[in-house]
Amino acid sequence: MLTARGTFTTADYMVLVLVLVLSALIGAFFAYKGRKSTCNKEFLVGNRKLQVFPVTMSMMATFLSAIAFLGIPAENFVFGFQYILVAGGAIIGVFIASEFFMPIFYDMDSVSVNAYLEQRFKSRLLRKIASILFIIQQCIYLGVVLYGPSLTLGSVTGLPVWISVIINGIVCTLYTSLGGIKAVVWTDVLQMSLMVVGFMMVFLPGVLKSGGLRNLFDEAGHYGLLDFDFRLDFQKTFTVWGVLLGWTVIWAINYSCSQSMVQRYCSVRSVARSRASLYVNLVGVSAVLAIACICGLVLFSEYRTCDPIKAGQLNKYDELMPHFVLRRFAAYPGLAGLFVSAAYSGSLSTMSSGYNSLAALIWEDFLVSCLGKRLSSKATIRLTKGIATFFGLFTMLIAFMASHLRSIVQASIATGGSFTGGVGGLFFLGVLFPWCGNRAALTSLLVGVGIGLWVSVGSLLIPRPPVYSQFTSVKDCFSNYNITISVPITTVPKPPPSIYTISYMWIPVISFVVTFFLGVLFTAVQAPFFDARPVGLKHSAAVDPRLVSPALRGFYKNWLKRLKAERSLNSKVDTMISSIYRVHLISGPSANSTLSATSTHQRCSTVQSLPSNQRLAIGMPTHVSPAGPPIGVTPNSALLQSTGEMRAAHSLYNLNTLSSINTLESTTTATLTRSLASSSSNSDNNNHSHPTIGNNGSNNNSHGSNGHRRTSGSGLSHNATGNGPVAENAAATSSRSALNGGGGAGAAGGSTVGGGFLVPGDDAITARADPTVITYV
Repeated sequence: MLTARGTFTTADYMVLVLVLVLSALIGAFFAYKGRKSTCNKEFLVGNRKLQVFPVTMSMMATFLSAIAFLGIPAENFVFGFQYILVAGGAIIGVFIASEFFMPIFYDMDSVSVNAYLEQRFKSRLLRKIASILFIIQQCIYLGVVLYGPSLTLGSVTGLPVWISVIINGIVCTLYTSLGGIKAVVWTDVLQMSLMVVGFMMVFLPGVLKSGGLRNLFDEAGHYGLLDFDFRLDFQKTFTVWGVLLGWTVIWAINYSCSQSMVQRYCSVRSVARSRASLYVNLVGVSAVLAIACICGLVLFSEYRTCDPIKAGQLNKYDELMPHFVLRRFAAYPGLAGLFVSAAYSGSLSTMSSGYNSLAALIWEDFLVSCLGKRLSSKATIRLTKGIATFFGLFTMLIAFMASHLRSIVQASIATGGSFTGGVGGLFFLGVLFPWCGNRAALTSLLVGVGIGLWVSVGSLLIPRPPVYSQFTSVKDCFSNYNITISVPITTVPKPPPSIYTISYMWIPVISFVVTFFLGVLFTAVQAPFFDARPVGLKHSAAVDPRLVSPALRGFYKNWLKRLKAERSLNSKVDTMISSIYRVHLISGPSANSTLSATSTHQRCSTVQSLPSNQRLAIGMPTHVSPAGPPIGVTPNSALLQSTGEMRAAHSLYNLNTLSSINTLESTTTATLTRSLASSSSNSDNNNHSHPTIGNNGSNNNSHGSNGHRRTSGSGLSHNATGNGPVAENAAATSSRSALNGGGGAGAAGGSTVGGGFLVPGDDAITARADPTVITYV
């Protein structure tokens, strides 16, 4: 059989060199054009003046790299057509990014996407940790991406892989550091076009040879490549749920909070154009993914009866695409070079985007705080270019390590999935769950990344038998040499279930789910370690609603209004409890000042028994007031029980019934004034009535033992004639004798409650507003 090695012609080399030179010239052009620029933001995001078309092509090229160009057809060849479900994950991911995340990042107008974490969680530590994880993940990913086309070039030309790595890395580093984001975007346009041409070099001949797409799919279906596995098997590399859920998480995170992607769709002129670039990109990505998967079926049709991996002619399935092209177009000089250039383009586009993003993160998240005011604009740009150059050289070292991995797709997803899933879960917590605070977020991030990294590293370190396609054979393989090859056939039992045998498709899902749901759990539980501002529901007013997803922003703003009004009422109720303590302190535990716990209990019971259309709005404190009695003074047990029951009644509180704090204050002032006056006129010499609320607007008091008053009835008073608000009345002063009185009928003309529960503890007082008011819903 004709092998691919050694047939790269001079014309092929010329095409390859031409593509590399064009990429470098684009970088040089934009470097010359922006030579007078002194704005680092223009180098990194183009001052938000880029057009939709190049940005869309750049986003496509960023994630449809050489890994997709070489790996996706190979994965379809080995595991079947289930990989097409990756497009379904892309649809969900783009929708989430466009509707939940993109408006937030665009309005922030920040170069670093991790600046969101600092603003949302009030934690610079979280921002730095997320940046470090992204840098590690991106370096590993870019190293693997650089290795892919170098492997391709080595397999078809005989050049050592290390020479290919150096050539590819130097060219990419050169034009990225020279031209910045504009050079990256426009070279991506060229490179994405070449990738499409490269796919077509496999797609069109294969479909024509098979007699059309229908015959191609019929053949694949006959041999089982179109059978979808719906089992929830975490050990199997490809199942419907593994591909769909795994890639949904990957796409959602990449489109929503990846520095490379956000930096691009925020470089256009408006939110509408940013959204358009995302959805146009989705169409292009879905089309290219479909073509790549069909190329896998073409490879199966070509090698079904002579698998070059099983026959020992190739080392990895990632080499199938260049092997196919070289065999098909060996008689056409330059076409093999064009295909290899397409593979290079996939690598160059992703690496250039990565270098630019890494430079942006290093400067914005680590250096600007200490060097931003000390360096000039020109020096800042030179430093940023130097950072991009450093990462270009560093990823070359990572590429040499990638040659020892079984599959470039598996390596990139398994190692990067734990970091990507954890950081993505952190962003989703911030955008979709505004009640989560920094400690809960940090703890959940560390646990999620730790578990994902543990599983992924373990799965890579534990040796596994080589993976071969179950759909192919070697029965039609032949050689120019008369050699008898004995191929031993062994049956390997399926290993027992283990966490290290989980498919690499599930690793990002594990890290993401653990991070997100642990953050929600820690926030809901609010353990003592997490009870620090801004953690928990009661502290979320510190979160700017602009940092919450637009889909949830309206709900959250209303929730904040309710929370702030509730806090205001709680503060007023605290004043009420303080007044009760002072009354007890002045009058002593006597019949004149002891507040009946039974009365309070009846009030709470009455509220609970009301129908929904008459649900009462009662403001009650959620914590013990700091303004309690002085040290050494202990209220009697009845008073403590009463205030405790009052706080317990807070769950009945419905803020929607309170129109405004001002109305509440005036209502309480008028009610308290009438209550004091009424109680003063109805009091006797030996027994004083306590503040109670009687049925039908009357006082229902009966004499108890030891001179105390006992309350009777339901404790509720209201005017049945209407539900209007109580008229505002001026505050009135009362005498000390009125202080010891209470109760009274409700004010006429409105839905009010008779009986003032608050009794200030001064000898000469002014009846003031306090939120012990009951009003109808």
